[in-house]
Amino acid sequence: MERGTTLKHLSQSNRYWLEENRYKELKYFCLQYPEWKKQYMSLTGLSQAPENPTQKTGHGNPTARCAIAMDELDTKMAKVEQAAKETDTILANYILRGVTEGLSYGQLEPPCSRDTYYRYCRKFFWTLDQIKS
Repeated sequence: MERGTTLKHLSQSNRYWLEENRYKELKYFCLQYPEWKKQYMSLTGLSQAPENPTQKTGHGNPTARCAIAMDELDTKMAKVEQAAKETDTILANYILRGVTEGLSYGQLEPPCSRDTYYRYCRKFFWTLDQIKS
């Protein structure tokens, strides 16, 4: 079973249409949000290296590496948060939890209908696409 919000296929004439692979790319981008947040919180010490096994360790300024890693993580998280806020200020927290934690309408119980929630999810991914482009 696939994790996360799965949106129905939209006609290309729909304003919020995204190519299927672009939608999947954005979906999995969002599902990384909890890990980014965890990594960001772990980078509180000045000499700590990011918890990223792919990052090469070596000589250099660990404080600068830490600051760069924090900035990159903050930028990614901010894009997701901005897209949620621009989509709808009332549903922003529901949308953010849904797309970053893989929660469905039934698990979130937002103050709107199922159709309305998923319409805003489509708008969210369209908005995120605009922000990332």
